[in-house]
Amino acid sequence: MQAEIGKTMYSVLKPYHKAGKKLIKGQKKAAKPRSEKTTLKDAVFMVIPEAKEGVSSNGSLPYSARRLLYRV
Repeated sequence: MQAEIGKTMYSVLKPYHKAGKKLIKGQKKAAKPRSEKTTLKDAVFMVIPEAKEGVSSNGSLPYSARRLLYRV
């Protein structure tokens, strides 16, 4: 009996439930600030100079590309 009542109530309320979820999702999306996305490639090029200094001890030691890769 209770299961039948629950199914009936849900069948009536289902469209409102879906609309509410969609509204909440839209509000969350709109609330997030949209900034320029930094790509992985851009991020790598930003940190290479710092990584290069760290790997080579400020330019005093030779280093391999592999060591630089791991530092990046």
